[in-house]
Amino acid sequence: MRLNNLLIIVLLISITLMSCEDSGFVATGKLENTKAQTIVFEHLSSRKITPIDSVRIDENGEFKLVTELKGIGFYRLRLAKNNYIPLLLDSNAQKIEVTGDASSLPTTYTVTGSKGSEKLLEINRFLAQSSVTIDSLNKAFYMAQQSGANVDVINEKREQLMNKANEQTTFISEFINANKSSLVTLSVIEMLDHNQYINTYIEVADALEQEYPDLEYVKSFRARVNDLKRLAVGTEAPDLVLKDIEDNPIKLSDFKGKVVLIDFWASWCGPCRVENPNVVRVYQEYKDKGFEIFGVSLDKSKEAWKEAIQQDKLDWKHGSELAFWNSSFVKTYDLQSIPMTYLVDKDGIIIAKGLRGPSLEEKLAEIFGS
Repeated sequence: MRLNNLLIIVLLISITLMSCEDSGFVATGKLENTKAQTIVFEHLSSRKITPIDSVRIDENGEFKLVTELKGIGFYRLRLAKNNYIPLLLDSNAQKIEVTGDASSLPTTYTVTGSKGSEKLLEINRFLAQSSVTIDSLNKAFYMAQQSGANVDVINEKREQLMNKANEQTTFISEFINANKSSLVTLSVIEMLDHNQYINTYIEVADALEQEYPDLEYVKSFRARVNDLKRLAVGTEAPDLVLKDIEDNPIKLSDFKGKVVLIDFWASWCGPCRVENPNVVRVYQEYKDKGFEIFGVSLDKSKEAWKEAIQQDKLDWKHGSELAFWNSSFVKTYDLQSIPMTYLVDKDGIIIAKGLRGPSLEEKLAEIFGS
């Protein structure tokens, strides 16, 4: 090959690389405590995680990754399964810089050059600090209960825990309200109780749909909100057709004419069993005033289900498919965890959700009188 031709090829390669860097996405970083590691750049859709590119980190902890984005959305720079830097990128984020401790990226990273990623860092940093405090208060509350501390001490610990949890909810709510049309809201909105904040869910879906009508994340969230609206207070409770302990059919619609608490529970659910004495107490108080309970179990074993009903003295009607989380009503009633309750009026309309303990007592007193 002639020298002139070789120079031309080298020049063309250089121009191509420069052009790629100018038109593509560049992430540079300096990480502490790295050991000859590779950092992977991944795209997160609402359904899967797709590796896009990767680069080796040098002996000084530095790296430079030049690649292409798959459009606006969530990405991450990952060292290991749970050790990564979350990113929210769009066409305005052509170059970003990150720092952090490679031994714990989620709690130590910083990012500049991307407004979405900086917002994501803001909310993640708050949640990390808040969660540590809540965990500590939760342990203190539990220890006070277990040690037999007096009622005033236990109530003080409970109040501290609830205040911190309310503070976290308030921060998340305010953050979302200030960023309704940003995809960053999708990273935290599920931390808000959709029973209480359904209007916020709807407003965020509307704002995002106006800003990004064709984006997969937004379409997926809209479908989620539509499901939540289907079960909102004021809508008709979907009918339940199950089998009782004796294998006879039992339906929610059989209870029309009474105020019904649909109590989703299971014999294997510790919090459900702890709550059961409270439910028994309110049932005894209001059952002669037009109040009924329909216990819907996620059990697998008929014997365990039957034994728990007897042990906890759950003297009301029960139904189950004995199919655990594969039960058809899990999807119908959007069950994410149990215990979960739906309070339905005499016409089968949902009037409250998620009531337990004092909140259940207060609602029933409001309906029937104390």
